[in-house]
Amino acid sequence: MASYNRSASDSYGEFIGTYSTLSGTWSWRRPGSRLGVFANYGEQQITNTGFESFSGWEAAAGFNERLTDNTGMSAQYIYSKTAGTYLGTVTDLSVQSVRLTMSWYPQVMQR
Repeated sequence: MASYNRSASDSYGEFIGTYSTLSGTWSWRRPGSRLGVFANYGEQQITNTGFESFSGWEAAAGFNERLTDNTGMSAQYIYSKTAGTYLGTVTDLSVQSVRLTMSWYPQVMQR
């Protein structure tokens, strides 16, 4: 699945500049298997505001596993990078992280 959005307002309804977002996701699980893999990518750009200009992206990959009918677990590696200026201050930041998630489903998952 993928999506792209370009507008003259951000999610807060501000009408200054150009805001662009791009995202995509992919997942795969062999039929009948408890183990699946996934990858995500997203990027955002903010330009033409007169006081800020940012661009950044994030990529993640990992696996998930159904442990029981009501529980699951996922682990993923995430890398994100952003750069830009705000009122003349230059920012360049990159972050790496690992996320482990345990999930509980109050109802039995459909297979």
